[in-house]
Amino acid sequence: MIDIKDISGNIRFSTPINEGSKRKFQLMSSDYITLKFSLAEPVYFQLGDYIDDENIGMFELVDLYKPTYNSTSGGYDYELRLDAYYWKWKNKKFFYTPESTGREASWNLTATLDVHLKVFLDNLKSLGYKYREEDFKYEIDTTVENTSKLVSYDSVNLIDALTQMAETWECEWWITDKTIHFGRCEYSSPVDFKAGDLTDTEDVNVSSMQRSDSQTVFATRVYAFGSTRNIPSTYRKNLFF
Repeated sequence: MIDIKDISGNIRFSTPINEGSKRKFQLMSSDYITLKFSLAEPVYFQLGDYIDDENIGMFELVDLYKPTYNSTSGGYDYELRLDAYYWKWKNKKFFYTPESTGREASWNLTATLDVHLKVFLDNLKSLGYKYREEDFKYEIDTTVENTSKLVSYDSVNLIDALTQMAETWECEWWITDKTIHFGRCEYSSPVDFKAGDLTDTEDVNVSSMQRSDSQTVFATRVYAFGSTRNIPSTYRKNLFF
């Protein structure tokens, strides 16, 4: 059973992991679970309701949700989305001096990535955001160039600010527990894909391939979803419902 609790830690609702529930993680784009269930009487979930499960992780309701009325059963169908604990940052603006009263939402900064991230941590601290009572920190991989670059922030939220930084330094960001990682999220060794008769040679590992007619967009890296190359080794255990 999954316990969904209110901000005071009281259980608001419990549900098993029913068919159709899912877990989705897409690098720098989304990180959430959806829980499917049906009820005869509605339960009204509130912003900040959360789950903290040792197998699944920490997820929180960051957008208001209303169930769908089922005219056949007379009940209510839920596909409740709970985002990873850090995804609520999307609802907060990124300020240059978050601790001051005259906070700037549109500003430019030319500095190394670590300086940008120190401002980011100041924003988290001013909001009181922690991971299990611990302050957040950052780690920058050695593959990221240690150079000063200009980033212009124009009333962006905290999640988009991280993405702007990653795009500027041509890398990716992801979060594990209290650590904000910047680097290139790839592990193991590259794999060559060769099409042909799978029984013909050991080198052939793809039965067929289809090409896109697009001649303007080319893939430079291809990751198999759910593989160890696009999910960091430190990331929490993957679950498939």
